[in-house]
Amino acid sequence: MSSDTDDYVAYLLRMWREDMNGERSWRAALRDALTLEERHFANVEALIGFLHEEYSHSSADPAARGQQFVDE
Repeated sequence: MSSDTDDYVAYLLRMWREDMNGERSWRAALRDALTLEERHFANVEALIGFLHEEYSHSSADPAARGQQFVDE
């Protein structure tokens, strides 16, 4: 039997632009709503990579079940 925490995740996503070596780049931070742990990302690709790694390993993962919204 799975707990509610196995079936649901919530993050606060913050994004901002920063100048890095004369180039404007998006930065991101995710804060876990349950644990308040915060992760920072140097770019959008790193953010997406993190989410993909965390939630795409099996169809039992909450994010994989969330794919129904993408495919509809």
